[in-house]
Amino acid sequence: MKQKRVLYNGKEYIVLFKYSSGYWEVRDATKERYFKAELVHHSQLKEYTKEGIPTLSVT
Repeated sequence: MKQKRVLYNGKEYIVLFKYSSGYWEVRDATKERYFKAELVHHSQLKEYTKEGIPTLSVT
C-alpha cells in the first residue's frame, strides 16, 4: 500500500489517519523504528513531491 507523504515544518511526514475535523495524524518519515505521531491541521501541511519541493496545501 502506498503511503501518502506530506511536508510539515520542512520535514517529510507520512499520513497515518485523516479525521473528519480536518486534523491529520502524521509521523516523521525519517524515523522507521521509533516514531511519535503528531496531530496537525491539514492546512499546515504541504504536498510532498519526489524533489522535496513543497506545492500547494493538501486537502
